[in-house]
Amino acid sequence: MKLSRSYISYNESSRTDDGTSRGLLCSSAGAARASSKISRAIILSGILLIFLLAAVVTPVYAASVTVTADPNGGEVGTSITFTAKYDLGENETVTSWEWSGDDGITGSGDSITHTFNTDKSFTVTAKANIKDSNTGGESTAEGKVTVTITKQTPQLKAEFTADKTSGDAPLTVKFTDKSTGATSWEWNFGDGNTSTAQNPEYTYKYSGTYPVTLKVDDGSGNPATSNPTTITVKAPTATTTATATTTATATPTSTPTETGTLTMTLTPGKTWSDFLKLDYEAAVSLGYATYKWDFNGDGTSEKQKGTFNFDNTGTKTITLTAVSYTKPLKETSINQTVTIAEPKLEPKISVDTVAGTYQINFADNTGVPDEYVKSRKWEFGDG
Repeated sequence: MKLSRSYISYNESSRTDDGTSRGLLCSSAGAARASSKISRAIILSGILLIFLLAAVVTPVYAASVTVTADPNGGEVGTSITFTAKYDLGENETVTSWEWSGDDGITGSGDSITHTFNTDKSFTVTAKANIKDSNTGGESTAEGKVTVTITKQTPQLKAEFTADKTSGDAPLTVKFTDKSTGATSWEWNFGDGNTSTAQNPEYTYKYSGTYPVTLKVDDGSGNPATSNPTTITVKAPTATTTATATTTATATPTSTPTETGTLTMTLTPGKTWSDFLKLDYEAAVSLGYATYKWDFNGDGTSEKQKGTFNFDNTGTKTITLTAVSYTKPLKETSINQTVTIAEPKLEPKISVDTVAGTYQINFADNTGVPDEYVKSRKWEFGDG
């Protein structure tokens, strides 16, 4: 609004004697000028307010954060490096990074490294704090990545212990597997014999020095072999020189050996319950030996003594072979025959009368098992 200059100018002719008219005109002109200044101030303030509001509410449209993991998983104990990347827009800067996640993960900067000690899946989050240098606006953007941690696979390693590493023959040693990651075992006892048991027990029959090794595998085809453990076996010290006697049912053959005199004792069964059984025992009069029995081709044994069961009766030839523990090995054999026969049949009966009746019960008390009885025939004496 603009007032005419004539309206706000001073009019001398209108002045009264007491100056009243002049004062009114001056007051009206000042009010008009003040009103004009206030209007302009209000307009300028409104424009400034609009700019200020625009600066405050104008958002920063941020793209998402990309998070990568290297490696992207692994076993318990694996250290993983996480890296965050944000594609900056025009006039944008990342003022700071904030990391969070399972397993107590925290950190700052665009890259962190964390070691995982639990087998599970973990989600890791990176947050970027962003500022627009043009508008002064601030915003955030986030990105996530998930990694999976599995149980640790034990490193394949072959190890074992032995409950003894030296002694006199025969020496029995118990081996205990202490390997890690193994699913199969192959033992080499140093004397040409092997085993695939996990915790074998092995007897060294002869004096000597034997390097024992264990080879293990986890199915990968890349086995591991242990360092050798040496087992030292000594020849036993002789404590007697007496010649043994025999108590077999037939006179046994005895032969002098490196271990003294070798003898066998054979005792066949004599009752219907054990007549097919043969108790046997070997003996040497000096030192120690290993034994191998042959029971007429019907079976074998490597025990010093025991019981052998035949399938039928007849005359049987028993062969005993002994090998001394002392090297060089000395082998000696003896033979003996024994008769396996049914016991003499001696029929026995029992009679039991039933009181108040004419009934009499008869029973076969011969003792012959039914499996050996072909037939029974009773004669009561009355035709």
